[in-house]
Amino acid sequence: MAPGKESASSCSESTKTTVRVHSFEGTNVPVEELLGRYELRDAPKSSVAPGDVVLLLECMTGGGDFEGLFFAGPLTADGHLPLLVSDAEFVDFPSPIRQLVTENASNMLTAYRPAIIRVFEELDLDIDDWYENPNDMAAAFNNVDDAAVQNPPQDGPVNSLSFPDLQHVVLLEYTY
Repeated sequence: MAPGKESASSCSESTKTTVRVHSFEGTNVPVEELLGRYELRDAPKSSVAPGDVVLLLECMTGGGDFEGLFFAGPLTADGHLPLLVSDAEFVDFPSPIRQLVTENASNMLTAYRPAIIRVFEELDLDIDDWYENPNDMAAAFNNVDDAAVQNPPQDGPVNSLSFPDLQHVVLLEYTY
């Protein structure tokens, strides 16, 4: 069974997915590498799963409201979780995250609306300034225009973060 998935109590029920919003501090990444690539090592399977939302607070340099927002991607061959970038200026979903849910905007909205609302709260942002009505949020969640987010870079150094060395808080956990 895939991480983050729970089997339903009967065959007629659908599989439920748990999403968590995590906040991490203590990355000790040099400031010149803050906008680089990241992976999370040694995370207990019960803690961080593919599809989870991750805030790396040290990456919040002020250059954009969401530059510290990442999503835990599918496990690598060596068992690490790549942290996939959203966008520095707005919330965007990397294609591997979309594939975990579906390409359907209503499913993305169902899956991630509570998480994104919690991210806005944590970053002290007013969600109404970004999304004036639910249709705006659904349209934004369906946006697939950002080529960098849809095709994250595969080259360059990876900042490997050891889970046991980080200060970790689960800000929200819910099932859809």
